[in-house]
Amino acid sequence: MKIKEELISDEELLDVIKKYEGENMTVRRLAKLLGYSSPSSVHNRLEKLEAKGLIKRERLSLIKVKEV
Repeated sequence: MKIKEELISDEELLDVIKKYEGENMTVRRLAKLLGYSSPSSVHNRLEKLEAKGLIKRERLSLIKVKEV
């Protein structure tokens, strides 16, 4: 699934994370799945989602969506 990075909403990003939850999900792999040109763009988006309390990064390659 390739999506233009400027068109990806937080909800769509969370849906992709949920879809692959429990798998080895590196920032680089997530960037590739989303069609981002740079893993740092994904890293910045993940930091914002974590600051909002929407995800929790338990270790480098494990990202979980928090239940609200």
